[in-house]
Formats: sequence, structure tokens, C-alpha cells
Amino acid sequence: MSLFLLFIGRSEVPLPIHATTSFVPFEIQSPTQLPFVTDSEYAHLVSLSRVELVYQNDEQSITVWATTELGWHHTETWEAYAQTIQGSPVYLNETDELTVLSWQQDGVEYAIDYKGDQLSKQDLFDIAVSMN
Repeated sequence: MSLFLLFIGRSEVPLPIHATTSFVPFEIQSPTQLPFVTDSEYAHLVSLSRVELVYQNDEQSITVWATTELGWHHTETWEAYAQTIQGSPVYLNETDELTVLSWQQDGVEYAIDYKGDQLSKQDLFDIAVSMN
């Protein structure tokens, strides 16, 4: 079984989002609301400790990362966001191409990577809150 999981994690084979929790030893929360219509939704099992959930259309995409590798997102600077998620601090990083919102919950670090120009920071925060 472990070899099968390692093969899945190393391949680019998309998985149904609801199936990812079956392959990792932690609970993955996924958004219950998105502020745009998606053309494609899928997951990649990156490793037994990291999962990528992708929601996209032709104009924008959201990638939700869930990992037990706390501190894995090596961004140079994080800005503290004004609101928390269930008491957990939320951090934000923006570049021209990508906005990242990150927080920890129940021993899992989550990050939402957004590519596009239609969602605000508050929209990303609302997506994160919908994952609880």
C-alpha cells in the first residue's frame, strides 16, 4: 500500500478532491464556498504529508495546500492579516502574480495560492473560513 501511495504522490495523475483524505494520515479541510465558478477541480498527493487541491477556470485559479510540514512555505516576508481563523494567526504575501494566505489549524498548515485579479484579500480570507 505504501508503494502505491508513493507512486500516486509522485505522479501528475489528478485525484478527486474528496478522495485525498483517504491517502494521508491527517484530515484535509476543503473550501465549502468559492467566489467563482470552476471549470476544473482536482487534487494531487504531493507526499504523505502534503496535498494540493486545485480549483480553476480560464481566468483564475486557487490552489489550497494542506501539509503537516509546518513552516514549509518558504516565503521571505509575511504580513499578519487583521483577522484570525479559530484563534490562529493568518498571514498574507502578495506579488504581482500570486497572493498567498496561510494559517495553521489542528497541526496542519494551510496555504491558499491565488492567481488572478478578481478576488480581494477578504475573499481569500472568506474561502479560508469556509474550510472550518
